[in-house]
Amino acid sequence: MSNIFKSKFLNEYFKEGLDKDDFTLEDLKRIEYMAIINENPDEFIKIDLDDLKVLCSLGIKDFSFEGIDFSDVEFDKTDLTSLEISRCKLSTCNLDNLQVEESLFLSDDVELKDNGLSQFSHMTQIEQFTCINCEQLDLRGLANKKDMKRLILEGNVKNISSIKNLKQLTYLETTGVSNLLEYLPSSKNLETIIVNDEDIQDIHFLRNYQNLRQVTLAESQIDISQLDILCDLKAKGISIKYDETKIKEQLEQREYKFGEEASKIIRQIFHLPKNTSLNDYELFNNHGVKNQRLEIENIEIFNKIIESGLLSENSVITKLRNIEGIDFVVENLEGISLDAIKYILQKDKQFRFVTRTLNGINSEILGQLSENGENLGFYVQGDASHFQNNPDVSCYDSKNIHFSDLDALVPYKIQDIKKFISILEPIKEQTVETKSDIEKFSIIRKILLMSSKYDHSGVISSEEFKKGREIDTRSLKGIFLEGKAVCSGNALGFSIISEYVGLGAKCISGKTVLNTDENIRT
Repeated sequence: MSNIFKSKFLNEYFKEGLDKDDFTLEDLKRIEYMAIINENPDEFIKIDLDDLKVLCSLGIKDFSFEGIDFSDVEFDKTDLTSLEISRCKLSTCNLDNLQVEESLFLSDDVELKDNGLSQFSHMTQIEQFTCINCEQLDLRGLANKKDMKRLILEGNVKNISSIKNLKQLTYLETTGVSNLLEYLPSSKNLETIIVNDEDIQDIHFLRNYQNLRQVTLAESQIDISQLDILCDLKAKGISIKYDETKIKEQLEQREYKFGEEASKIIRQIFHLPKNTSLNDYELFNNHGVKNQRLEIENIEIFNKIIESGLLSENSVITKLRNIEGIDFVVENLEGISLDAIKYILQKDKQFRFVTRTLNGINSEILGQLSENGENLGFYVQGDASHFQNNPDVSCYDSKNIHFSDLDALVPYKIQDIKKFISILEPIKEQTVETKSDIEKFSIIRKILLMSSKYDHSGVISSEEFKKGREIDTRSLKGIFLEGKAVCSGNALGFSIISEYVGLGAKCISGKTVLNTDENIRT
């Protein structure tokens, strides 16, 4: 039988493990991971210095020791990848020549010098430290572990606040740590926090970690009082797992009541999955993209969204998403509610309105909207001035502005709309007493004939053409403010005025063709 070790225990241990009576050092060197475990919980096996030298000479990178007495021995120069120590005596062991590069595991009442980690202080390269049943162990020696990224603890550990470079913290079987902030490291680099503690109810401390990416609070039943923090974490893209039972019951009660058709439209506006229930729990779990512009095609639906509180300051949607603004492509702004106007006055958002007519806009509404005038843009279907950056635009394009066009177009500012309304309101007053649509038509026609002049400088084929006038003469600025327009500009102005005084009107576009043989325009 081999007698490589002085210890009878070690010889018997490896004889049994290798299933070989006559084992050699070469047999041991072929082992990649060595675990020396004394299974008798009531005794320690004393390891001899010569036996330790043999173990250190094997070149094995991963060791595990349990129930071993290392008293008064010294490790030879040894570099390990990982070291696990359970129920061992190390208080008088010299570890100065021992280096652990990746993982150090301590558990089950390891006896250390001064009950602390001073013997491991030179091991600055440890990436992961695991300490199980460590209530009495002084862990302040971890502070100098600059390369330590992961810390796994079991027990109510209170002395790790000085750790600065940690990226992952795991608390196992930890109870009574309701104020976890006191026991967290000062590291601002924490990316992952895992805690198994049902007593955690206040999670405000998580806001202290700017690099946080994942949080697991396995047994905690967080309630609605923590909703702001949960939304804040989700909005930052942080994954947080916990027992949802309590908060789910509370959030499901916060419903938004709409009809079936309106609910369908609202899901589309907020990019929610089909048939999603419109309650705060579903909205919390289907929060969608962080930055979003809403697209509205129905003023009545927008009024309902505002009335429901779906976009209120305290709503889940508002907390989870950054609603940068809202684009409206609608017939007009008739029927817009006062609450909707108040929402549009938010100065941190941009609002763009595409309308076919200016109905629903008056001096009073414009006065209110002026409070946020710098963030408002207005587009009128058929107005060529919005296409200043694209002078070759067709009449069809200018009459069919879509959501996808707005970033490339030039809007009217609220000051422009005020000027247009200052012209439209007096005309409307003149038609109030009229008895028939024919009379209204006659008044409008007379006003336009007296105030507007056909401007040949806007006709590209004309000798009087001036670059840029092809845009101005096909806009409300041209017809209303300058009194100069071409045929499409006159038609646009006539339709806008007609609609404003209550006459239905639409512009019909066509092409002008020059017949050179007969010199006739058709």
